[in-house]
Amino acid sequence: MVQNKLQNGYGETQHPLSPPIWCAAAWTSGIVIHKSNLDMRILLTAGIIGLVGAVILIWVRGRSARPIVLMIGGLIMMITAGAIWTGLDESRRKGFGLRAGQSQKLVVLEGVVETEPRSIVKASGAMGHFDYRPPRTTFLLRVTRRKSDEAWRKVSAGVWVSVPAYDNRLELGDRVQCTGWLTAIMPQMNPGGNDFAEVMASRGAVGRLRLANRGNCEIIERARESRNWVEGAQKHLIEGVRWALRHDYEGKNDEEDAAMALLEALLIGDRRNTPKDLNEAFRRTGLAHLLAISGLHLSILAVGALFLIQAVTGRPKLASVCAIGLLLVYLVIVPPRVPVLRAGLMTIFAMWALTRGRRVSSISVMCLAGLVLLVWRPGDLYSAGFQLSFAVVTGLVLFTGRVANWMWPRPLIEWQPSAWNAVGRSVVNYLAVSLVAWLVAMPIVAYHFQTISPMTIPATMLALIPVCFLLWFGYLKILATAILPDLGGTVLGPVLYKASESVVWCVETMSQLPGVVIHTPAPSVTWSLSTLAVGVALMSGMFVGRRKAMLTSVLICVLWLFWPAITKIPGNEALKVNMMAVGNGSCYLLQSGGEVMVFDCGSRDLIDITTVVLEPAFRRLGVHRVDRLVISHPDIDHFSGALELVDAFDVQEIWVGQSFMANADEKKCSAAKFLLEELKNRHVTVRVVGQGKRVAFGKASLEVVWPPEGEGFDKDNDNSLMLSIRAAGRRVLLSGDIQQEAMKAMLDAKGEFDLEADVIELPHHGSLTAHVPAAPKWVAATRAKLVLQSSGFERVRKDRWKDHLKDTPRYITARDGMAEVTITTDGTIKHHRFLDIPIDLTPDNPLE
Repeated sequence: MVQNKLQNGYGETQHPLSPPIWCAAAWTSGIVIHKSNLDMRILLTAGIIGLVGAVILIWVRGRSARPIVLMIGGLIMMITAGAIWTGLDESRRKGFGLRAGQSQKLVVLEGVVETEPRSIVKASGAMGHFDYRPPRTTFLLRVTRRKSDEAWRKVSAGVWVSVPAYDNRLELGDRVQCTGWLTAIMPQMNPGGNDFAEVMASRGAVGRLRLANRGNCEIIERARESRNWVEGAQKHLIEGVRWALRHDYEGKNDEEDAAMALLEALLIGDRRNTPKDLNEAFRRTGLAHLLAISGLHLSILAVGALFLIQAVTGRPKLASVCAIGLLLVYLVIVPPRVPVLRAGLMTIFAMWALTRGRRVSSISVMCLAGLVLLVWRPGDLYSAGFQLSFAVVTGLVLFTGRVANWMWPRPLIEWQPSAWNAVGRSVVNYLAVSLVAWLVAMPIVAYHFQTISPMTIPATMLALIPVCFLLWFGYLKILATAILPDLGGTVLGPVLYKASESVVWCVETMSQLPGVVIHTPAPSVTWSLSTLAVGVALMSGMFVGRRKAMLTSVLICVLWLFWPAITKIPGNEALKVNMMAVGNGSCYLLQSGGEVMVFDCGSRDLIDITTVVLEPAFRRLGVHRVDRLVISHPDIDHFSGALELVDAFDVQEIWVGQSFMANADEKKCSAAKFLLEELKNRHVTVRVVGQGKRVAFGKASLEVVWPPEGEGFDKDNDNSLMLSIRAAGRRVLLSGDIQQEAMKAMLDAKGEFDLEADVIELPHHGSLTAHVPAAPKWVAATRAKLVLQSSGFERVRKDRWKDHLKDTPRYITARDGMAEVTITTDGTIKHHRFLDIPIDLTPDNPLE
């Protein structure tokens, strides 16, 4: 009887119905069923139908049907168990006894520090050193008690704690008591980017706790005092390895610090000190997987240990046992991330099989490892790391040999292969590994990150050997330093550091090459699965002799992916305005007739607003270049992300007002001066504009209507550039931070200054105080049909515009997220918010 089997290119076979494979598939199906919100009654009905069918099958076929019935029953049980377990896991992570609302409430909480406290001394981004905020320390607190009415109540939940100070007292595992303001974690406010609320929910965090000062975090019990001997040994082991790696290291510049940060990431999985630019360089070149500890790192460690111990003892089983022990120790040192645990489990299972003298099936071992991880954390099935980790390894196991044999077919009889033949075969295998990994990972990366890196294959081939050298030499340096500190520090250390610097330089150089990364529209799940299926068909040989079918399939996938970008400008759109949610700051994206402009680009809450928020949002909106940036005035909350915007979207022209140039001239160390110098270094044109400047903007016209030529005001805010954009008989006014003097001057001009508009930006983020009495009258004079307000939560919680604008539609970024306004060619104004349900920011919104 011929059995159907899975077979890779090297002849390894595995029956498709082996227990690890179908158990993992059934458990995964249960998770998908639960996440898709499928009614459990449907699942139970299907299960009953399946059991009835199995009983009928036994009655008709007799005993010969029992194996099939057992398999069907087992599948149904695993699918049901996976769905139920996923629901229980979600309920457990939500906790009990503590709920956070949008309004802040003072609470006293006690719990254990669950993540390594991280202190942020300087904000990221080119403008980071102009951040006015003090250093801060953040960590996840696993709350066990809450003080209520002078009595402690037991709870179980997580909160993300922010201490507005550098706090080096805290350690992982410390029991602390925190007094602060608890609020819900805000949902994602713009398209694209990471959803922080979703990430925190996966960690069981129900809210954010802001402390007023460092003294509001009191340490009740030190982790080292409550730690048992196992935890104490683990702590000392981790500290010892870090000391051995850094022994005799003297970082004298940023390049050496980046080299050491790369070694820490590669060898012990510590990426806290990795510079943001280095992370970005690895991501752009498609080498980000090398920074995360995975099967490559563990395989090098395991194979090295196995080879050395077997060479010394001559006993393979003993070498396998020792290698397993070394891997377990290593897994204790590195962070417990999915790729690490997957690779660790697979390697340990394989080593264990070797000790038993059994042949190892890679697919079975991988499925068993995946099943263990999904039982532990079912939600990881939808994470990019989990999908990439298992998909790529599956592809390598099944298709590397096939692809290598296709690139260089093996002869039926190879009598005496030469050395050159062996080298050529190794190079082909090396290329096949890179090609298979790229084909499998590409649709997954495009789906999660909207990027494709064509440089991944050559970059991986160039970087893999140096990275392997760093791993081998790094492990050797740690071991040598532990035994003979002088040998490891003075002999091996300098060689290791220089090699790491060379790798950093190579990766950063490759990341600057043109075309190294292609930004794509957001693909659908259907596209990702279809493209992955085409890649699998290509690697499995299904297109052999079918070149037209292959080219047609690839062309369909490419056109399918980029079709939204090709047809992204409907013919009936005259102007589109996106008010981005940037907290206490301002940024407006304007598009018309294929031209793109940005008005202001900054935030006080997040200095590096472009990298974190605006770039992924613009990419998701289909924007890949910006023709012009207009900066209203020299307040940093209006241009903190300007340099990153210039670098990411190739901005060639920037408009500023005369007050911006005056501020830069008067204050030599100001942020405005720094921006102008950096723009000069980047060869970006800076134009000084004022009232009367007019240009065509796609299907619209753009005019600067404020400030008047030659007339200056005492405050920079009153000198803000104000833009008037006219399209299809409609008018949009973007006013920057104009205040009392500017508003009064416009109102006093009467017929000489046209204020009427259909859509307006509420001046100065909606500021309405006794110092700006003219604001309501100014807004009323515009007769606006729609008002846009870019502001943080503080202004909205004390909404002074509620009565003035009760009859006028208004979007507020702190409440509605990003807002989009579209003016069609017939003058119709369409608008909508990003959030389906606005955030309730009323003061009486209950906490529980």
